[in-house]
Amino acid sequence: MAKFRLIPYRIRLKRLEDDSDINNLRNIDNHGTDFLTLIQTSLEYFDTARVLNNSMKTISVSQLERDNRDLFGIAEGGEYGISASLTHIRTLERIQNARTPLHSEEYPFLFYFRIPENNDRNFLILEQYKTFGIKTSIQRIINEKINPLGYELKLNHLISRDLLNEIDNSRLLELRLIRYEVPMDSAERVHNGDPR
Repeated sequence: MAKFRLIPYRIRLKRLEDDSDINNLRNIDNHGTDFLTLIQTSLEYFDTARVLNNSMKTISVSQLERDNRDLFGIAEGGEYGISASLTHIRTLERIQNARTPLHSEEYPFLFYFRIPENNDRNFLILEQYKTFGIKTSIQRIINEKINPLGYELKLNHLISRDLLNEIDNSRLLELRLIRYEVPMDSAERVHNGDPR
């Protein structure tokens, strides 16, 4: 069975001139420019397959929807540059050189941007299949659009790879995140009068 995973990333937008973080992604330049709208226009341009030559990858956005401060859809990405034969798994019929170096085998990947209004908890969830994903391609597409404006997108893991691997190898059925941050004051750790 194919094994897909969802990987969450924290979205950070940096100003290139002084390497500072921009906190209000709803208005990144104090002139009403919404970062989510920039992402949307960047991805709309990829409604047909595009070749990313320097990484030998292709990407296209087959579905794109926006719901208020959420942007989600499916991007199809793959790599080219190698030939391969195919085997039918039931008949064992082998098709020699079915894939040439000019073919890109594209997998569908879900993406989900969440950029709430007046909140710095911005995140992106990307689907990954085995070692294949679209993080680098999505990041490159958006940075090509915003670098000339003086910005750079950074994506940082919200969960470490070790924890993701541990979750994959366990029988974990549910994961609840109760708090986004560690309390500064130890008195805040008291819950219903019981320190825990």
